[in-house]
Amino acid sequence: MITTQHKLPPWTGETTINTYGGKQLLNKNNEPVFAEIYALKIFQEQGYKGVWVDNYRKRLVNDMTLTNLKNEVNEIVLSTLEKINGNLFRGGTWDLLLWNEDEIKFVELKRRDSSDKIRPAQIEFHKRALELGYKEEQFEVFEWELEE
Repeated sequence: MITTQHKLPPWTGETTINTYGGKQLLNKNNEPVFAEIYALKIFQEQGYKGVWVDNYRKRLVNDMTLTNLKNEVNEIVLSTLEKINGNLFRGGTWDLLLWNEDEIKFVELKRRDSSDKIRPAQIEFHKRALELGYKEEQFEVFEWELEE
């Protein structure tokens, strides 16, 4: 598992986005986005396809419309989550599931300037995936903090 560190710009403009009780908005290409969407866009720029696995709301999304893409996502991706979890949405699933032609990658976002730490259920997800043959290098902890 690798850990990368990022400084991300806060959104400072007006918005009508429901922030689910104060979820931080960031500025990506002059648009307000959640950290998960910001990171997803970075990986898309690197050639990955992917989704934010929003376990809380039980949906797979890839932009701020927050439209559930479950019926549009590659079957291999859905079966990957079901193999590791026993079902699609289970606590501990890492935030981003990314793929390209020959690789699947799991990314967990953690805010550095907060008490946001890897939870036991996320460690269990990682452990189950390794037991199924996934490799350490397929896992990334994306630590982020706000730019000053």
